[in-house]
Amino acid sequence: MVHLDALAQRGLLFENFYVANPICSPSRASLLTGLYPHRHGTWKNSVPLNPAVPILVEMLKGAYASAYYGKWHLGNEIFKQRGFTDFDSTEIYEKGWSMEKDHAKRSGYYQFLLEHGIRPDTPVGHSRDLANRLPKELSKPVYLARKGIEFMDAHREEPFVLFLSFLAPHAFTDHNQGPPFKNVYEDVYDPEDMELPATFFEEMDPTVSYAKRVARLGLIRGEFPI
Repeated sequence: MVHLDALAQRGLLFENFYVANPICSPSRASLLTGLYPHRHGTWKNSVPLNPAVPILVEMLKGAYASAYYGKWHLGNEIFKQRGFTDFDSTEIYEKGWSMEKDHAKRSGYYQFLLEHGIRPDTPVGHSRDLANRLPKELSKPVYLARKGIEFMDAHREEPFVLFLSFLAPHAFTDHNQGPPFKNVYEDVYDPEDMELPATFFEEMDPTVSYAKRVARLGLIRGEFPI
């Protein structure tokens, strides 16, 4: 916390921050472009960001060293994107790979796990289920933190822009059983000791969809719909 407090004192601190969209791709695109989803065009997940819409690093026109590490989910995950001088994803979204690219290429995290003797458990790479159960030193958050530290050390004497896009905690997408946030820290807190906010049990607005109502009832019953 000491370092975060120092960064807040020396930098620009947003004390009231509102997410532009509740799901991944539109929200991520808003962070990068400064636009609402209806302006940048990525209105739902897995919709690639329009290349005609500039993002922050492109606006800087190479004046800053720049890196993006972690989940991208705005198009191709494997190859360098949108003006970043360094780019490394941790995720698998095969359908987003460009057909003209080399489909045998994998992410830096994939190679990192291979170097530590962890073989992939799917035809296209390591599943989230596998990655979430690895020891902390092999986890995605630690891998990304190290990448970020290495980048800052290398560019500490010059202006830089660094995006660290951590996945965890996140529901699985590659299996349909068990609690959604199961990982190496699952035993740190006892769910029975965690108090739900009172708003969780409030009557839902009439505009809430049937699917969300069913999900709420499942959670109250102790079920974990994916």
